[in-house]
Amino acid sequence: MKFLIKIYNKDKTIIKSWTRRKTKFRRILRSINFQNTVLKAYLRVDYGMGINNFKKWVMFYNDGYYDNYKDLISAFNIFIEKE
Repeated sequence: MKFLIKIYNKDKTIIKSWTRRKTKFRRILRSINFQNTVLKAYLRVDYGMGINNFKKWVMFYNDGYYDNYKDLISAFNIFIEKE
């Protein structure tokens, strides 16, 4: 799995980080301060390449935009949980 976080402040990217380690990524998430500024975060978790239902070779991922820390952490935990 690969993890991407992009933090935007008024449509300008201020942080962009890729990593493969969950602990390092959690540390990056904890450093984001949503309290004092209006920030928007883009979270993407890549699972790798695979064959979909239409027999096409595609990248599997989950992603979304979040504007508060609680939703960001909840989405991250859901994206990495095993079935």
